[in-house]
Amino acid sequence: MSSGTNNKNLELRQRALAHALDAQNWTAAIDIAELHWVEMLVDNGGGLRSALQRIPADVAAKHPTVLAVRALFDGHPFVTVGVLADPPPSISGLVTIDTPKDELNVGCIESIMLRMAGHFEQSAAVTQRLTHLSRSALDHSGEVVSRQLPFMRAQWAITYQLHGMLAESTIEARLAYHDGLSQQIGFVARAAANTIALNWAMVGEPLHSLHWSECEKRHAEHGGWLEPTFRTAGRVARTLTFLDALSVDDALSALDEVGYPSEAEELWAFVMYAHSQCALARGDAFAALSLMRRTVSAHRHQHTVTSISLPLLQATEIDLLIALGEGSEALALAESIVDPAAHPWTLTSVVRLRQRIGDNKTAVALCDQFGWTLESHPRAQMELLLTQAVAHWELGETHFATQVWSKACKIADQTGLLRSFSTISASDIALLDNAADTGSQALSEFRKASGVESFPRVVHIVTLTDREHKVLTLLKQEMTQVAIAKALYVSVNTVRSQLRTLYRKLGAHNRNDAIRRAHALKLIPRA
Repeated sequence: MSSGTNNKNLELRQRALAHALDAQNWTAAIDIAELHWVEMLVDNGGGLRSALQRIPADVAAKHPTVLAVRALFDGHPFVTVGVLADPPPSISGLVTIDTPKDELNVGCIESIMLRMAGHFEQSAAVTQRLTHLSRSALDHSGEVVSRQLPFMRAQWAITYQLHGMLAESTIEARLAYHDGLSQQIGFVARAAANTIALNWAMVGEPLHSLHWSECEKRHAEHGGWLEPTFRTAGRVARTLTFLDALSVDDALSALDEVGYPSEAEELWAFVMYAHSQCALARGDAFAALSLMRRTVSAHRHQHTVTSISLPLLQATEIDLLIALGEGSEALALAESIVDPAAHPWTLTSVVRLRQRIGDNKTAVALCDQFGWTLESHPRAQMELLLTQAVAHWELGETHFATQVWSKACKIADQTGLLRSFSTISASDIALLDNAADTGSQALSEFRKASGVESFPRVVHIVTLTDREHKVLTLLKQEMTQVAIAKALYVSVNTVRSQLRTLYRKLGAHNRNDAIRRAHALKLIPRA
């Protein structure tokens, strides 16, 4: 059966549903909706919503799948932008579920609702149960479930992705892709290929990502209401792979196609990550930092501790602050992260910061906490090794420096990661390569390119004396210079001199500026 035949069959089913509803043949309408709700949801969610709303509530209440789909639309941000119930009501607790097929349908919808509400850990837990349940559902209702499963698996892959379980996401997306191919459901194969491409791009496997981007191109655009969501993953993936190859102009063109995330965009954090990486490659961190902070504020309900967005964008903010030379603000953010080693992105950025502010011993110690050897995270590993090499060199440990430098070059040669070299300075690259002489092909390609160093070699942090801390505290209490002088038993001229020094250190021009900067740098607690 061709993809065009699938589309024609879907049109026939949608017409059949409309005729059944017009005739008030609720039994026929419900049968059609339960069999084909997933395809209809992807093709025309608004049409499916309108159709299901025509079924009387007392009739719908007896059918778990119909009730669940209606509940999904009542809070789905593609339909009404906003936050779902916190936590969303459990549909499975409101209806009687008699078959594995219904249990699978309801569970799939619950996982999507939890995900949309920002409960990513719960959503992933439900999804894990569904992968096991799908086997018994196939045994019980093989033909129906086998047709719906590719769509479901594509959704499960997104759930895992947003929870930061990229390996699990890729597994489900591969299953969805091959199911889509075997059943000739082109847009499922496209969506799954884009998910896989994004996962590989995020961990730093550009060659694998490019392969899946090519797979995606083999399938025509579907044009359904979820098409923009399907496209986002692929475009972000292409942006990142172009950056890895130092094809900055191509990356910017791909980023233009991505655009800016709407409030309904589930992949908003990945979009912001791509914008920020492009900004670092161009040396334009300030605008990216402002954009990211505004976007985080707009997606606050999804920016939770169980989302990949939190560690990913914490790390990104640290990197942007380093690029801007804002060492103290970056350090304040880094110290607010309870366990940087819990995620490869945060560990990499915190290590980078520690090395840039001269804390080389801590940087080296943190590098030893890299624990993703069983998963593929070559970009994080390479950038950690590069930073570790510089730290060892600064500590006079040249043997260790050349060892880890050689490992970093080997990763670059294997993966094609060129841009990661730009995370350390050209002078450090020259020192390390002269000492190790790796003969790295990737390094040779990097040196031929005219890339921008992403970060300054040294970043300064603001340190205040005890007396300056006292002056700052009194300043916050809105005391005059005369009152501060009396409180500290010094002259007014001494206070003026101390204020000038304090303002210079904080980059402030007046009292309000100084207090604002001190709050941002966590030098004084907020009231």
